[in-house]
Amino acid sequence: MSKLIKLFTRKLSSSQVDVQIGQIVCWVFAIIVMLIGINKISRMDLSEAQLIFGILLVMVLTLQMIIAGMILPIVDYVSQKQKENP
Repeated sequence: MSKLIKLFTRKLSSSQVDVQIGQIVCWVFAIIVMLIGINKISRMDLSEAQLIFGILLVMVLTLQMIIAGMILPIVDYVSQKQKENP
């Protein structure tokens, strides 16, 4: 059992690489959601209110992913400082 725990606690990459990969994934996902979401909403037969709410929801999800990508380096920095000064 201890070998299994050691296997799962092993580091595979540095935190900087993890942060950069996470940022890229968040930003690419945000672009994809925006393009696909606006495309799908524009093809639907919606009333004006439904169209506004649909576009608003797509924009909210897009902004959430952009903000998550921007916060990742800050989270990494804080976690490294907490490890240094417990």
